[in-house]
Amino acid sequence: MAKRTLVSVIISNFKDIKNLKRCLESIKENVSLKYVEVVVVDYGTASLEAFTRRYFPFVKLIRLKRDVGVPAQRNIGALVSKGDYLFFLDNDTNVCNGCIENLLAVLKSDLSIAVALPKTLVLSNPRYINTTGGFLNVIGNPSLRGYLEKDMGQYNHIDEIFYAQNSGFIIRKDVFMNIGMFDSSYYFYFDETDLCFRVWLYGYRVVYVPTAVILHKVSSIRNINPVKVFYYERNKIITLIKNLELKHMLIYVPIAVAYLLIARLLSAIKRRKSGVIIATLMSQLWILKNLKSIIKKRYFVQFRVRRVPDSYLMCKGVLKAIFSLRQ
Repeated sequence: MAKRTLVSVIISNFKDIKNLKRCLESIKENVSLKYVEVVVVDYGTASLEAFTRRYFPFVKLIRLKRDVGVPAQRNIGALVSKGDYLFFLDNDTNVCNGCIENLLAVLKSDLSIAVALPKTLVLSNPRYINTTGGFLNVIGNPSLRGYLEKDMGQYNHIDEIFYAQNSGFIIRKDVFMNIGMFDSSYYFYFDETDLCFRVWLYGYRVVYVPTAVILHKVSSIRNINPVKVFYYERNKIITLIKNLELKHMLIYVPIAVAYLLIARLLSAIKRRKSGVIIATLMSQLWILKNLKSIIKKRYFVQFRVRRVPDSYLMCKGVLKAIFSLRQ
């Protein structure tokens, strides 16, 4: 009888063998591969087939001929996976001992939980926190709880969060498929926020699990370039258009657009960042140009996914009031 695959670890990789090697080493050392498969979806990394065949023969490698972006890579990995649960993982993470087992235990203990985020610590200095969960306000401003705080045990309890950061989280595969997977048009930024928004609307919960731990390489938030600004601001507004109830969308999306234009443009003008100004404007023009396709996605969310009102998320405290979070 063939063994059953319980968890599929899905890693997206882009022209990077150094970080991927460390990630796979941590999985090999700290994860029981008896009921786990590891899927790497890669674009552009030279000699990766020979590398994985020699050092990590347990890896199922999917090679792409073009750059499709992180959300699409993860969708491809999910479609070829065999697990009942999908553990999405960035390639610049290390998985600690017992992580997957502790995440699974929480999911199995409560069928209303669809997504679980491990405690995510800073790879270069694990005494400090990368995230213990993300929250969002109604104009799309996110906040990572615990970011760069010293880990003093202040977040050592399971609780509900709005979204799980892309660095690593586990999700029930049936829920993932039913809510439409990642939105591949996002390319990167806000794809996990959008996904978890739909998880909540589908009637399931997203939680943080402190007994499960991963380490994540934290990049500098000061490195702001026009490409990042374009996708970040574009995807933030698309997420609101798709997922908010009509009455809230009509109120909060115009406020969100005005806020981002004023705040981003004033900051860019002050710092003389002309590229950021152009990227911000282009992000909103892209939305106007592609509004028809965005509305189709909104229709799917509102009529195929939504089972609970926005007020449910607000009462839960995971979707915050306007201006309650700083960007």
